[in-house]
Amino acid sequence: LFSPLNVEWNPDKNKLVVLTSYRPTRRLGDSYSYNGPEGQVLLMEPMTGKVEAVLENDCGFLTERAITISRHWIAAGGQAILIWDLATGDKVAEIADRRDYCKSIRFSPDESYMAAIRADGTIGLWATKNWLPYAEWQGHTGGGAIAFHPKLPYLISGGDDQMVKLWSLASSQPELAASVSVEKNVEGAVFHPVEGTLYISACLSEEEIGIFEIII
Repeated sequence: LFSPLNVEWNPDKNKLVVLTSYRPTRRLGDSYSYNGPEGQVLLMEPMTGKVEAVLENDCGFLTERAITISRHWIAAGGQAILIWDLATGDKVAEIADRRDYCKSIRFSPDESYMAAIRADGTIGLWATKNWLPYAEWQGHTGGGAIAFHPKLPYLISGGDDQMVKLWSLASSQPELAASVSVEKNVEGAVFHPVEGTLYISACLSEEEIGIFEIII
């Protein structure tokens, strides 16, 4: 059985990209023997649940479950970042970087850039026209989440240092525009697509997750 680990809608809400992990059914005392894929990256039609494409058939490398989908691209990241063309399902790029795992991946609203934050707090930007590195900097002591502002040239990031940081992308080199402490490790970040309000998820305890609203 494959269990979903992460699910993302595309902006038009008519496609889903699903990261799954294999969970074999076992009875108490059964030995474990399985030689198949550890997980899959699937492109699905949400109304019918139909699998339109199996993008990756062995994704045990996606330890941190980082996936994202835009109008034209799909990306999934572990130590490497894989990118597929949404229309064809073809893999168009693989960005190999063995330093640390990706915690979050996002495309800019105009799809000119892809951003990723790694577990060590490093933030990277790539140009989607050729998938070459555009910028890289140390954002946090430990990475958690990133998100592009829907209208303004800003990137938000959060990490294990309990900080939320706003980065200006108006120039060739990203610059820190503002920061605030939420006093908890940041696990997720998303902007409201119209209002631009930022919502942050943070781990309050082993059983609780807090949602913070931040006005930009």
